[in-house]
Amino acid sequence: MKKDVSALHVTNLTDPVDRTLSDIPAYKIYFVSPLFGGLQTSEIIAIKDGKVYTISYQAKLETFEKYFDQFQKMVDSFQLVDISAISEVSAFMSLFARYIT
Repeated sequence: MKKDVSALHVTNLTDPVDRTLSDIPAYKIYFVSPLFGGLQTSEIIAIKDGKVYTISYQAKLETFEKYFDQFQKMVDSFQLVDISAISEVSAFMSLFARYIT
């Protein structure tokens, strides 16, 4: 199914050398949507080992800047970790998997 994205106005797309997410080159996208009276979105997109990682912040136009600094701090502190290397987490995940299957 093809979606109509003509209502989204991408105002800024950075080159991946300008931004990283957990030390992975990433794209930073800003766009404004007319949905719900106007929403502004900032999204960070990174690809590592064939997996896509995204972090998004979305707010109404009039309040977007109010919490943007907190969003930026979360992006800056985000780290990908290999939980399979952590035995306690692996044991917990194995135990948890038994209860959800």
